[in-house]
Amino acid sequence: MEQWIKVVISSHTDFCFYFYGLFNKFNNNVSRSDCILSLNRTQSRVVIGPLTGHNTLRRQLYIMGLSNNATCRKCGNKKETSVHILCECEALASLRHTYLGSFILDPEDVRDLGMGAIWNFAKGTGLL
Repeated sequence: MEQWIKVVISSHTDFCFYFYGLFNKFNNNVSRSDCILSLNRTQSRVVIGPLTGHNTLRRQLYIMGLSNNATCRKCGNKKETSVHILCECEALASLRHTYLGSFILDPEDVRDLGMGAIWNFAKGTGLL
């Protein structure tokens, strides 16, 4: 299983937040685990999806053959990936600052975000 996770991560680094490292951190953080478990099904899908790369963003839909375009719906400049939406998209900078505390985030900073903050940001964007 560990080898499979490493293969998946190496082939999906453009839209996956180092799932293996996040998975270990989540398992060791009881309060975060409790928070995830307290979410309803929709909330947990929306919060966990961007972290694992399993989501309905255009890049993922493009890979699955369900979309002809992987470009971000908000800025139109880059591929619509989890990293782009949560960390980089200039069109979402104001929302990111409001809900996540910064205009631009490093992917590593996502590890320290609260599940509620990610949920509120996702609702605000309408993308996740």
